[in-house]
Amino acid sequence: MHELVKQFRGELLRSIHAGGLALVESRFHRGTIVPRHRHDHAYLSFLFAGSYFERLPSLERGCSAATVIWHPPGEAHEDRFVSEGHILNLAFSAAWLKDQPPEIALPDKARSWEGGLPFRFGLELYRSLNRNASIPLESVINLISFCASSAQTRVETAWLAPVLDWMNDEYCNPLTLTQASKLAGVHPVHISRSFRRKLGCTFRQYLTLIRLRRAADLLKRGSTSITEIALACGFSDHAHFTRTFKDATGLVPTAYRERAG
Repeated sequence: MHELVKQFRGELLRSIHAGGLALVESRFHRGTIVPRHRHDHAYLSFLFAGSYFERLPSLERGCSAATVIWHPPGEAHEDRFVSEGHILNLAFSAAWLKDQPPEIALPDKARSWEGGLPFRFGLELYRSLNRNASIPLESVINLISFCASSAQTRVETAWLAPVLDWMNDEYCNPLTLTQASKLAGVHPVHISRSFRRKLGCTFRQYLTLIRLRRAADLLKRGSTSITEIALACGFSDHAHFTRTFKDATGLVPTAYRERAG
């Protein structure tokens, strides 16, 4: 078993590993006590269901569904499950973390969040696991960006305007955070962080907004088919476009066109 996978306890449901990362899905039965132990590698835990108490050297905390926890390597802790627990763990090899920007400092103590963006990124990882797909690097980078604190008080973002221009010009193509990183000449973590700080959204959310604005314009203008608009605006298919458009506007594209007309 891969070293990043074998460090986790509980009933192993599924796991994938690649490139210094591992996703491990586990289940814990009510009443399970995981004795005091340490992990050699840093990892993030996403609690999808159930609840448990985690005892650390300096505190004990309760963890309920939608909790996300950052665990640094070597941290001693004990877990006690008070109900059935369903957990997804994202583990990082030391080599993978070493490749991150030197000015990015991840927490050296356990830290937790309730829901919000980190949990949403965890759900993206889970959907990827359900599709038997590779680990989505963009979601991982977004998580690192969220968890990390920077030694710099200010990061110059002169590269942001060219990246936004590129996104507005190429929105119909399958743009990625990695492509944006190469264009800007900065690490993907900086791209992710700057989008959240400057624009209040992720790279993917901003790209979706561009596509939706263009699609709404096309819906108002004429009788182009919904499928043609979907593909022209960078959506994978009619269903993907319809679902995304309704989530954003409350209307399916055909209803929006009727009201706009």
